[in-house]
Amino acid sequence: MIFYFSGTGNSKGIAEHLARELGDRTADIISTEPKACRGETEERIGFVFPVYGYVAPAVMLEFARQVTTNGAYTFAVPTFSNAAGCTLEHFSQTACRLDGGFGIKMPDNMPVFNKVVETRETALRKLRSAIPRLEQVTEWIRDHRKGFDIYYGPEPEKKTWEGGVRYLAENPFKTAPYHAEPELCIACGLCQQVCPAEVIAIEDGRPVWTKTECHMCMACLNHCPTEAIQYGEYSVGKYRYLFRGFDLSRY
Repeated sequence: MIFYFSGTGNSKGIAEHLARELGDRTADIISTEPKACRGETEERIGFVFPVYGYVAPAVMLEFARQVTTNGAYTFAVPTFSNAAGCTLEHFSQTACRLDGGFGIKMPDNMPVFNKVVETRETALRKLRSAIPRLEQVTEWIRDHRKGFDIYYGPEPEKKTWEGGVRYLAENPFKTAPYHAEPELCIACGLCQQVCPAEVIAIEDGRPVWTKTECHMCMACLNHCPTEAIQYGEYSVGKYRYLFRGFDLSRY
C-alpha cells in the first residue's frame, strides 16, 4: 500500500506511478482511515508527500503514526523543490520507522514568497530530470533497498531539527492572506472541491476561507482556472503549477 498526500499532483503522480510499476495500491490519506491498513497483509508500506520547511506535512506525520506496519518493508518518497534536509530521519524517528527513503526533486507549487521560486522553464527542467530518478527509485523499492538517498542540502540537521520542527510547532499555515480577486473569479467552485482541509465555502458565488489554518497545500491557488485566488500580494503574477504527468508537451 502506498499512502500519499498531494495538493497539486506531484506526490499523487509519483505514488500512482510506483503502484503501477510495483503492482501495488495507492490511498489518499485525506480519505483513508490509517488503522484500516495492517502490515501483515502488505509486502510494503510507503508514504509519498511533499517537503514543507525540511519536514513532512503535519497531516502526513499524524497519519503515519497510526499506521500498523507489522514487519512490512516501509519506505518514503518525499518530493522537494530544492533541498530536503533531514526530512526522512525526522519522519522515521517521529512518525513511522522507515527501512528506506528516496527523494525526488519536483517543481515548486508555492508562489507565496517575496521572490520568484519557479517558472515554467525551471519546472520543465525538474520534470525532465525526475523521469530517470523515478525509474531508479522504483527499482530500489522493488528490491526493498534500505537506507536513505536524498539531497540534504547545506546544514540539513539544523534546517530540520531546529527550523523545521519549529515550523511545525508554530503552525504557520494561516488562511488569512487567501482571497479571490472578484474581477477574475468565475464562481466555478473548484477551489472548494479540491481543498483537502475543507476550509473553503462558497458564499454569494465567491470562496470564503472558513478556518484560520489549513494544510497549505496550494491546491486552491494552483487549480484556479483564472488565477483569481491569491495569497496576499506574493502570488500575484507568479507561475502556477499543476502536475500533468511526465509528458512535457502538456505544460
